[in-house]
Amino acid sequence: MHKHIFINRYNGRYDFEEDENDEGIISFEDITVEFYENHECKDGSNTQCNIFSSFCFPDNENIFKNRETSFNQLLLLQHLSKSLSKIPEIQFEDCMGCPFIDIHIGYFNLDLEFETIDKIIYAFASFDPSSTLDKGYLQQNHPDEYAHYLDYSKQIIHTVSQPFKYYFGNEPISITEAFPNIFTNDVEAFVSEDRNMVLGFNEQDLSTILKKFTKIDSAFSTTCTVNKFIHGKEFSFALTNEHKIALPSNTITRIELFTDNLELSTIAYEECKINDRVILFRNYDRNFWALTTGLKDDMDSFFIRERAVIQDIYKEIHVHIPEHLATTDFDYKKLSPSAFEELCRDLLDKMGFVNTQLRGKTNAADGGVDIEALLYIDTIIDKRTERWIFQCKHTKGNIDRKDLSEIPHLLSDFNADKFGFFYSGTFTPQVLDRLRQLNATYWDCNKLTTELRKHTSISFRYFGI
Repeated sequence: MHKHIFINRYNGRYDFEEDENDEGIISFEDITVEFYENHECKDGSNTQCNIFSSFCFPDNENIFKNRETSFNQLLLLQHLSKSLSKIPEIQFEDCMGCPFIDIHIGYFNLDLEFETIDKIIYAFASFDPSSTLDKGYLQQNHPDEYAHYLDYSKQIIHTVSQPFKYYFGNEPISITEAFPNIFTNDVEAFVSEDRNMVLGFNEQDLSTILKKFTKIDSAFSTTCTVNKFIHGKEFSFALTNEHKIALPSNTITRIELFTDNLELSTIAYEECKINDRVILFRNYDRNFWALTTGLKDDMDSFFIRERAVIQDIYKEIHVHIPEHLATTDFDYKKLSPSAFEELCRDLLDKMGFVNTQLRGKTNAADGGVDIEALLYIDTIIDKRTERWIFQCKHTKGNIDRKDLSEIPHLLSDFNADKFGFFYSGTFTPQVLDRLRQLNATYWDCNKLTTELRKHTSISFRYFGI
């Protein structure tokens, strides 16, 4: 039986792809079938095959990713062992000095017998990555791999402990310690001292926790995706068409600073879910999640208290605002991405920049730089010229920490002295902190509005006011 006979046998059930670099390899989903010649085959056909799935472990101390990979590896080992009543083999790939390790799990040196191959292929294809780990089975049948998984978990606890204590005020408590009558040691999550927050780094743990809590409190059974966040001075509000929930503003700030400390991307606010009692924050970088309860008083009282705080602040600053600057806000949504770039360029001209140049069409492959300009600086000692590059972001989504990761490289590539960032929305505290760390100058919608109020000829050109 050759490769093409193999493909014809399973055609219609599985979508096989042939490897362009090796005609002896085909794959479907996450499964690889590798054919090779072996002149010592029992059936005299000279052809054998390996059937396996591969798992990559980066050698860069990314314990969150490695723990997730180890978890999925255990699930497959467990599934294949139970399905076929035969322990799969584990082979290590020689990666030629690359900074990662490839591990193959499956069955190797197989004679091409349909009866055996059918069972193995079906076992791989029926694997459910959302299943749960059988701790006792793994300890008995795959003790080394299970021990590696536990080692990653211990490393995560060590990594999380210090920032958790710093931002949430106490050492992290394991959820099994906090709720011993509800959860077993298979669930790994961290609980704040007041039991109002649970966070973790595994989707399956989150699913288990939500199911358990739902049995105790029906409020967990229905949640809705947040369609609006309001970040206030003392309180923040998450809103859907059906629910609204209030949190102390510093709760969100602490979660963002915690994720930033662990070098995770910004919270995916568009993926957060709430009901009248709880809010679920999501961040798909390393599967981070945080579940916290909202404030329990009457919701209207929080809005009223926040409004009072804002009004007091407004009274304090309003007397210092010149009348000609206290005008209507501008609707940036009406601008196209190219018009927004032109607006930013015109404002730079008014701010004293010279030789301002747009680098081309919006979304062009320009390395993330939209405008180049020069700024002449007069000091007590001398005069100098600064070369600036600017990025203009006109988008409905949030600016992510990853959007800022290229700034040092762009400064080097363009031989620039300073970086400026224009954004038609509002920066999150985490992004603002990162911009300050990078010593970047930035303008969000509020700063842009202030500049437009100063330069009425530009505001009239783009907004007619």
